[in-house]
Amino acid sequence: MKAPNTLPTRSKIWEHYTRTKENRDFSYLIFSVAWKHFCKKMNLDKPISRRTSTRDIVNMYLERKAAMKKWFVANKQRVSLTTDIWEAKITRASYMVVTAHYIDECWRLKKLIIGFKHVSDHKGQTISQVLLDVLADWGIEKLFCVIVDNATSNSSALRRFHSQFSLPSDDALVLDGEFLHMRCSAHIINLIVKDGFTDVDQSVDAV
Repeated sequence: MKAPNTLPTRSKIWEHYTRTKENRDFSYLIFSVAWKHFCKKMNLDKPISRRTSTRDIVNMYLERKAAMKKWFVANKQRVSLTTDIWEAKITRASYMVVTAHYIDECWRLKKLIIGFKHVSDHKGQTISQVLLDVLADWGIEKLFCVIVDNATSNSSALRRFHSQFSLPSDDALVLDGEFLHMRCSAHIINLIVKDGFTDVDQSVDAV
């Protein structure tokens, strides 16, 4: 069943920035003073509509993505992944980000967001499928490891991911994926500190 649209209505600020007027001879955008001020501060020759800006940004993204995909495929690059899911406070929508970490031809450590997907739930099957889809989209066929937090769903996801990603090639994973699932040390330390603060709170309250 399709999830209901819970996006907030347009604000007065949005309406302020996107006001239009219509001339009897032809229609055109008359930008607000705030938008003209923004364009001036950005050293733009003339105000650019939000539609033009959106189109140009999307085109830049697609061109850059195509170049990076070509590089990954040509070099048959082995990468490591980090991934997490976060929830938007206003819409309550969940998004999963996938970041690739790799060493380039000059031995420089690089990272690149290769996936930012809306997900319907936090289940292991969903996480596994998003990882598979993102890697297939980028043509990445070889991995070192996937670093995630301690959520139970991540353990389930990576077991499923391991069995499916390793099928096409014996070289897809290192040591048959023995070290594929790596837990995020920063997240573990964060949990330890939070647990310690809980004990401190009880001690302070007792005084």
